[in-house]
Amino acid sequence: MKKLIGLDIGTLSTKGVLVDQDGTLLAREVVPHNIEYPKPGWVEQDAEKIWWAETVRVLRGLLAQVPDEINEIAGIGISGLFPALAIADEDGRVIRPALLYSDNRASHELELLNEHFHLALTGDAITPKLAWLKSNEPENLRRIHFIFSSHNYIVYKLTGTYCIDYKVASSLGGLLDPDRLEWREDLLTWIGLDRSHLPKLCSPIDLVGQITQEASSVTGLPVGMPVISGSGDSLFTLIGAGVINQGEALLSLGTTGWLGVLPHDLEAYFHNPKLAHHGAPYLLCAYLLSLGSTLCWIRDKFAFSEKLAAEQQRFSMFQLLDEAASNIPAASEGVCVLPYFQGNRQLNIMEPVTGAICGLRLSHNPIHIYRGLLESYGYVVRSAIEKLSTDGIPLKRFVFTGSGSGSVLWRQIISDITGKSWQHYANLEPCLGNAFLVGYALGNYSSLTKIRDWLPKPSIHFPNEKNRQLYDDAYERFVLLRSALSV
Repeated sequence: MKKLIGLDIGTLSTKGVLVDQDGTLLAREVVPHNIEYPKPGWVEQDAEKIWWAETVRVLRGLLAQVPDEINEIAGIGISGLFPALAIADEDGRVIRPALLYSDNRASHELELLNEHFHLALTGDAITPKLAWLKSNEPENLRRIHFIFSSHNYIVYKLTGTYCIDYKVASSLGGLLDPDRLEWREDLLTWIGLDRSHLPKLCSPIDLVGQITQEASSVTGLPVGMPVISGSGDSLFTLIGAGVINQGEALLSLGTTGWLGVLPHDLEAYFHNPKLAHHGAPYLLCAYLLSLGSTLCWIRDKFAFSEKLAAEQQRFSMFQLLDEAASNIPAASEGVCVLPYFQGNRQLNIMEPVTGAICGLRLSHNPIHIYRGLLESYGYVVRSAIEKLSTDGIPLKRFVFTGSGSGSVLWRQIISDITGKSWQHYANLEPCLGNAFLVGYALGNYSSLTKIRDWLPKPSIHFPNEKNRQLYDDAYERFVLLRSALSV
């Protein structure tokens, strides 16, 4: 059996690919979905109607494209958005909509947890959200039998196995003791739960179960097909981009923006989870919660003529915005944007809690603001790289990924600002790492380095020295502005 499936439950879509043992794409399926905002600061999705129902649609769509090869599928790897909180009763039925990482309803509980347990949690964590349920929906807290993130909910639906990998377990918010790799009884007691409510801990590459008869009848997957534990989407993104060795960095330009750097080889982490840094196999050096949504906000609120032109010419609106922005000089003629439009959730850095657009003059137009936003993330990344340098962490390779990395202009801007050479793989499938990792878990590949045989030749962006002085000066203004507006 030589075919492999990779599945990802994303914030805005559920995606799946079917590949052969050499990584050749045989089938691809994407189902978009929405986020619900029932109240200000609340961010939810229905785990049953979105995560699971769309998984079924994606899997059936993949299998329909290769009906004669279904019995050749060796296994499936699953990733998903995280941290997220879906709760279910003793029969595995979801009790209420899932709370996503960007949900801010539990700010009071977050403050209490950090103070009481001497933690440094951010709004992503689910433990404050569990505490919020205790105060606001106690009847739902009492019904909890299962606590799911997105990927392990799908593993449970496919196999009946209740488990979670160490990486996502560590992101739940203080529930996992990083030294003993065990659940913390004191924090569970404070919330009102016990250890029986939490899943079994495992490595992302553990073969944790097989497709059940019930799951087979719904999805079309063969009964008994192996399923690995999987993990959050960031880990699989690293693997899918070939970022697997110490000192390599991945910059994701997607719904959120983040820069991850490997302090150890990923292969070593899989066999020794205690190598993790704060529970993660990578250092999260930069993180922007609202990267993609801020670009869409700029597009929808300011770029009216470009929107009309895009509709008339049937072009991508961002393509038109990039073309217009490429005619504006580096550093956007003084426009400086602070890109924290949904606040900041990065630890140990004083940054503003809101976004800002500064330096505007009557000679500027909306395209200056758009380019200024693209440049702002370059400044955030440069700041993170400089901190890594002062911490003595050597960096030897930089790779772009995410839907935003399709912008040649944005890639070049970041290369110019950081003064680094960056690699980009065109048309990289986001689920490629998921499919590869299940093959690795099954013993098909001797090393994670084999994923690089699956990847096309990357394009490389070298910094434009003519723009360096302009960006050096603009970066200093960005740092001063960020400091002035910090809280």
